Amino acid sequence: MTGYYRPGAGVDPADVVPYPAGLMMIGGDAHAEHAQSTDVVAWSCGTSAAREVDPPACPANSTLRMIVTFPDCWDGEHLVSDDAGHTADQTHAVYGTDGCPADHPVPVPQLQVAIDYPPVDPEGLSLASGSIRTGHADFWNVWNQDKLAGEVADCLHRGVVCGVSG
Repeated sequence: MTGYYRPGAGVDPADVVPYPAGLMMIGGDAHAEHAQSTDVVAWSCGTSAAREVDPPACPANSTLRMIVTFPDCWDGEHLVSDDAGHTADQTHAVYGTDGCPADHPVPVPQLQVAIDYPPVDPEGLSLASGSIRTGHADFWNVWNQDKLAGEVADCLHRGVVCGVSG
């Protein structure tokens, strides 16, 4: 698994604030019955830029990758929704489209996690949560807050990609 964070779509990188200590979010929907947007859960072969709703048949020299993107706009008040649970219907954090909406005005780093699996036949593939439609991941901010603030200031605010290895 690889984690990567960036400013969300339409957000000025200088406006991104570190996640508050204890913030919990869910990316994706563990109860989804239909395909989720590839902006939220996507499949690809290895590091390919192609994003697909369904797991593709990857070549033998490539991994199968599931990418889950977390919300990037926070209400500025709640660390977890009152409706907490494994549901995408959280009320304290939402996905921005062109910046953050007025009711969730605080841009936080948009976390994206990529989970690599060995090449497998995608036919009949399922996840622990159910069908491949239920792709999701959980986030709980327990980072060292000083280190996180430094990463946001030194990397995101400056528009620099930090800590990526090739």
